[in-house]
Amino acid sequence: MIKRIVVVASLFLLITGVSHAGRPLSTDDAGTLGFMNVEVELGADYEESKEDDYETAAALAGKIGVLDNFDLGIEAPFLFLAPSEGDPVCGSGDLSVKAKALLFDGGEEAPSFALGLSNSVLTGNRDEGLGAEETEFTANFIVSKSFGSVSAHLNAAQTSIGKGEDAVTTFSLAFENNYVEGANAVAEIVNENSLSTVIDEDTLEEDQEFSSTLHTLFGFNWELTESFTADFGLRLGLSRESFRNSFTAGITYKS
Repeated sequence: MIKRIVVVASLFLLITGVSHAGRPLSTDDAGTLGFMNVEVELGADYEESKEDDYETAAALAGKIGVLDNFDLGIEAPFLFLAPSEGDPVCGSGDLSVKAKALLFDGGEEAPSFALGLSNSVLTGNRDEGLGAEETEFTANFIVSKSFGSVSAHLNAAQTSIGKGEDAVTTFSLAFENNYVEGANAVAEIVNENSLSTVIDEDTLEEDQEFSSTLHTLFGFNWELTESFTADFGLRLGLSRESFRNSFTAGITYKS
């Protein structure tokens, strides 16, 4: 089965106060941009499945600080799919509209808490596998804490698909180490659990199907200039239903 890569874009520099996660992590952080600050990111992913399907995804994402503790953003992916059987296809995927609110800023002494929300817009061609059949709404509870030069981020997300009969629950834990000024080594582990409705072609009866994936990522991000940051990461599938491996790279501008 071809899995659609969603390039989740969110890159912040490590500063005092609220911890800020950086690409290439998919785990989000509790920090917000601040009033009228802007972030624009271009990211790319390459994924190889255990069924020898290949996929490349590029995404342009932008967001703005509407308030000091509230961000709004949008993400537009472009996909290239190369299945082991069938012809390659490419085109735009589903848009994603996002918001994040900082609920509590714990500073250096206590954890910080935030809530992220996102909703998909069905702009991709679902007949060619570029878009989903139903909209997806995600609520993500985020906890961040700094321990000197190391920052930790915990996410617990619930995605409701369509009318809510299908759902995905995601847990992730990420760490950043600001080992030299302007550069960070990052790592994360992500567990995704899916519950979907399947229909038996012979009896037309509905049944619930459960699947679980586990993968890890190791990578780096580093400042090119005061406003631009580059990143690179390697993902490895750890479970039978996970992809085989995946690479990601990107560049981010932040005002």
